[in-house]
Amino acid sequence: MRVLPTLFALPLLLTAPTGAHAQESERVVRRASAALAIDAPPFEGRGAYISQIGSGNRAAVAQTAPRARAEVTQRGDENEAVVTQGGTGAAFAAMSQVGVGNRAGAVQAGGGPSSLYVAQNGSGNVLSSSQITLGSLYNGATLAQGGSDNRLSISQSGEDNRALLAQEGDGNAMTAVQSGVGNRLAWVQQGNGLSDLGIVQEGGQSISVTQTGGR
Repeated sequence: MRVLPTLFALPLLLTAPTGAHAQESERVVRRASAALAIDAPPFEGRGAYISQIGSGNRAAVAQTAPRARAEVTQRGDENEAVVTQGGTGAAFAAMSQVGVGNRAGAVQAGGGPSSLYVAQNGSGNVLSSSQITLGSLYNGATLAQGGSDNRLSISQSGEDNRALLAQEGDGNAMTAVQSGVGNRLAWVQQGNGLSDLGIVQEGGQSISVTQTGGR
């Protein structure tokens, strides 16, 4: 089993600046992470691992479980990544984008638990994600953006939906939809254009919202 890099444990701080502002952001995200544990399911033997450095950088992964695992790392310039996972088993996806364009999409749909980790830092930062499970299964997502425009959306459908969403710096727009039983959401935004609360939860639910340092 590969060990995920530290950035997926605390993805907001990919290349965060130092000082009091960054330290407070780290404290906020750590508190949210402690209250809302999002674990990756165990995996063996199969997976897609992509690393790209420089200029165009486009990656697409399509997997059908019994067990699906994908990791995509992009550094430098346009940076586009799409991961689609389906089937009957567990699904895991982790994406990291640093530098300029940064557009990511993730769809996890099937009959097993799903885990998603995405970190974007630097300029465009657009992320759209969807998790759909059948039956009494788990959806977990940790999504973070640091720097510039920052647009993030997530939709989760199933049971035991958990999402930790974090943005630091500049545009900052987020929406979250959770439907099913046992919804938990932590929403953290720090700095500049903090979005209105675009949150929809249906079923059993808990929510924590932190917004600091708006324009």
